[in-house]
Amino acid sequence: MLEAQLLIAPPQNKQNWFSNSVVLIVEHTLQKGAIGLCLNKPDSRALEELLNIPTGMANDLNPVFMGGPVSPQAVTILHSSEWSSKTTKNIGPNLNITSDRDMISRLLIGDRPLHFRILTGISGWVPGQLEGEIRGKPPWTTEHSWLLAPADGDMIWKTHAEDLWTASLSLSARNMINNYFS
Repeated sequence: MLEAQLLIAPPQNKQNWFSNSVVLIVEHTLQKGAIGLCLNKPDSRALEELLNIPTGMANDLNPVFMGGPVSPQAVTILHSSEWSSKTTKNIGPNLNITSDRDMISRLLIGDRPLHFRILTGISGWVPGQLEGEIRGKPPWTTEHSWLLAPADGDMIWKTHAEDLWTASLSLSARNMINNYFS
């Protein structure tokens, strides 16, 4: 399964929503398909607008990122491991997700993890679709293809969102070379 993997849009992917994106797969089963969160596309909306919070209360929680084109009103927090609630799901080393609205309240009062990113919407694939895109099986083409790399929490947290795509391309290339020669 592809959970805890990064999907990296290859440079030739220039024609769709996922161009230059890095997607963290947070759930993947053969029966249900896959769910991911795009990590590097800023959302033009502020958190106050999304959650009807009084203006100015969440200024330091912006920018918000677009996790995907599906369910754009859904809010998810990707965060480091030292912070959690009963609904937190561990994705990989130092990578957790929470969609509990109480966690937004915690953020607003200053109870925060060391690292976090607020995302709106999700990226979703029906069963077999993501595997077909990765392999380039018809009806998918290179326009829909993906490069893969294991999710690295330290790299995600230490890399600015605007640099995440190039850093992830490098990580994917290193992994391909290591796999080829090992």
